Amino acid sequence: PYLFENAIYVLTPLPEVPSWALERVEAMVRALGAVAVRMDPDLHDRAAAAASHLPHVAAVCLVHAAEELARQGVPVWQLAAGGFRDASRLALGHESVWEPILALNRQALAQAIAAFRRSLEQLEALLAQEDGSGLANWLRSARERRASVPFRAKGYGSPLHELVVRVQDRPGAIHEVTGVLARAGINLADIEILRAREGEAGTLRLAFDSPA
Repeated sequence: PYLFENAIYVLTPLPEVPSWALERVEAMVRALGAVAVRMDPDLHDRAAAAASHLPHVAAVCLVHAAEELARQGVPVWQLAAGGFRDASRLALGHESVWEPILALNRQALAQAIAAFRRSLEQLEALLAQEDGSGLANWLRSARERRASVPFRAKGYGSPLHELVVRVQDRPGAIHEVTGVLARAGINLADIEILRAREGEAGTLRLAFDSPA
């Protein structure tokens, strides 16, 4: 029953769609608990290509590139730890789902890939020029832009404030953390197990409505 709650539900009506029909669909979307957003069809395709499809193909390309180097004798997979797993996680998406998505949105995806290629070329130039300050600015601008994007569970909902907590791998550890919050009267908006190392420790991502 909560599948669509606070999810972005994009409607891309053509000009000839009657207003009464659009309003009826929007009412249905609201009844599901979702947020209806009207968007031009072409603009939606370009946004989806950049925000959804490009990250997927970037993860796939990362795996292919690492495998190419591994075949050359580079011990990539021995060192592929948390960072690589996080960056390549989307490559686990099944091809039966992603092949038609990419094929149907190929024009918008091509534009997104071109933008991604230009970004890689910019990095190549900075490295070739040994431009340390330029490289630092390039990295910093991306970090600051990424930090300004609020975490949203399913779309345009209120941004959440995150805290990462290290816990021991033993029964009741998560309960102890949530118990501390409960006793302090702090409401937990979201919780996620980021990483668990059996017999050692793991990390929890806790999300709150208030930064306090």
